[in-house]
Amino acid sequence: MEEQLRIIPGQCIGPFRVGEPAGPQEALLEGAGAVVLEQRGDMRLVHSRDVTLFIEDEVVTQVGIHDEHPGRTAEGLGLGVTLGEIDGVLLLDPVNEVLLLEGVEGLCFSTDEEREAVAEVEEGRPPVLPQGARISWIGVLPREIDSPEAVPVRLE
Repeated sequence: MEEQLRIIPGQCIGPFRVGEPAGPQEALLEGAGAVVLEQRGDMRLVHSRDVTLFIEDEVVTQVGIHDEHPGRTAEGLGLGVTLGEIDGVLLLDPVNEVLLLEGVEGLCFSTDEEREAVAEVEEGRPPVLPQGARISWIGVLPREIDSPEAVPVRLE
């Protein structure tokens, strides 16, 4: 796989790296096409066609991919992969409404199905997701960010 498309948990997605100063990372994103800025409290989001940078205090704190981005982890996790194709234990972080892989720090993802599963957790039931649900968003964040609220997910 081309290094520019590699997803490395806790580090980067291609040339976009967490923990780096925002300016050069934004310049890379602008070079890839039009960008849209969004402010969420103290966090600034910079969106391109298929990459989003999350910036706090002028440092990239998270990189996300969506739409048609072709990036993949070394294990093959990428957009469009179904939950049933993933090796490992899936966890649901009900606070951030994202999925995690047990034992893999610095990586989260979603499928558009988590809201219903979060409601199950809030009602005291174990979360269930469809095996055929496809990953529609992947985020890389610093490894030291943890999700103690995460619970195992059962696939049907």
